[in-house]
Amino acid sequence: MKTAKVIQKILTVYMVLPILIFILGWIKPFISVPATILISIMAYRFSKDESFVEKAPIITKRDTETLVLAGIIIALWVYLSGIGKLVYQNWDHIFRNSIFEMLVNNDWPVIKTFQLNGSDTPLLFVYYLGFWMPAAIVGKLFGITAGYFFQVFWAWLGVWLFYWLVCCFLKRISLLPLVILIFFSGLDALGTAILSGTEVSLFSGTHIGWWAGMQFSSFTTQLFWVFNQAIPGWILTILVLTQDKNRYIVFLLGISLIFCPLPFIGVLPFVGFVFLRNLCKSSKIKTAIADLFSIENVLGGGISGILTYIYFKANASGQHIVFVPANSSQGNGYFFNVFLFLLLEVGVYVIAIYKYQRRNPLLYIAFIYLCTCPLFDIGYGGDYCMRACIPAQVVVYLLVVMTIYESKYAKDKATVIALTVLLIVGAITSVHEINRTVQNTIERFRSNIPVYGDTLTEEELMLGEKGTNFRGDALESIFCKYLAR
Repeated sequence: MKTAKVIQKILTVYMVLPILIFILGWIKPFISVPATILISIMAYRFSKDESFVEKAPIITKRDTETLVLAGIIIALWVYLSGIGKLVYQNWDHIFRNSIFEMLVNNDWPVIKTFQLNGSDTPLLFVYYLGFWMPAAIVGKLFGITAGYFFQVFWAWLGVWLFYWLVCCFLKRISLLPLVILIFFSGLDALGTAILSGTEVSLFSGTHIGWWAGMQFSSFTTQLFWVFNQAIPGWILTILVLTQDKNRYIVFLLGISLIFCPLPFIGVLPFVGFVFLRNLCKSSKIKTAIADLFSIENVLGGGISGILTYIYFKANASGQHIVFVPANSSQGNGYFFNVFLFLLLEVGVYVIAIYKYQRRNPLLYIAFIYLCTCPLFDIGYGGDYCMRACIPAQVVVYLLVVMTIYESKYAKDKATVIALTVLLIVGAITSVHEINRTVQNTIERFRSNIPVYGDTLTEEELMLGEKGTNFRGDALESIFCKYLAR
């Protein structure tokens, strides 16, 4: 119990520290100081609540060894991801490196003047910065290299905390959920083979997630490409699912928005479910409803969420929302493609676990939400489908692990074999991601060139092809007019 209490406090700091740094560093002191004090008090109250600690499994000596071994495995997984520029970095790291260095090398808030549409225009740097906030402070104090190393530690800590939460959710400490997490994926290899008509090599480093022109990224793909959204999104999802009362739900949402706005959207259906579940279980319905308006939710979640929303509101690409089928010139072909995609990415798992999870509302919420993801887009890069799906993917993953345990206990060999086959085929995606890191790291080392990705100049980041993802007009921004330091 004592260990669980310590982990609960570390988890609270992990989720709250970034928004506190953002508020203090980017917002006027007369707003940021009282806001920080109030959010910190609410965070302290959350960390002292033992309702979650009580769900933690009793940690034996063997469990301690398992947790340590899990930490070592997670360290290797994070190392191979490219975070920190220690090994080969996938293409997306060009932007992640540039974002981080822009935060380290500039005063906050970051407002830069560039030539845009023929005139000098002050642009606000607008992005989901949460993951980098602590590392940026380290980088400012001790240099950019120290900041990159801190990113590795911060990512490792976040993944380990998520693994701990999974163990609490499952009420057992085991390495099996971690192994499944690393290799969990839809059947990208089968989809690629069907559409290309050729076999998929196990030893390739090809990025096969895009086989359908849309993607539900494997957890390894998420860690190797968009760690800044994935890790907090994983943690937020399971924190929401495990809330037995409503007094912290909005608080968790508010402090998490600065990390991952698209997974934030994806977790909302599960927030609704948890609220109604708690309402139905409560002997005093008025208390359950009143909990939604607790001071933790109103002050902690409300202040952090509103300030973050006003900041995000300045982002140029965030205003571009599209119903994808309306823009498709081949309607029938589009829907068949979506059907095949959903069948191989999530449908096969739903079928395999249905026998054991058919009475679990989470199964239906996750599946229905995932079916809607390919239909919408926010921004210009197809990110909504890939990132808003993360909470539902976490739920499907948890249900799969639960079903494996339940079917093994029931000696249901058919279900165990079916899930094992699906997981093995799905694992090819993660194996490809790991292969690419290993192959390119060795190749670049032998060629005597840097293994890590490039870094864009500030102008290339803000005005380049993806520039609208990172900027907003400072002159028109409510954040700049009224809140920015």
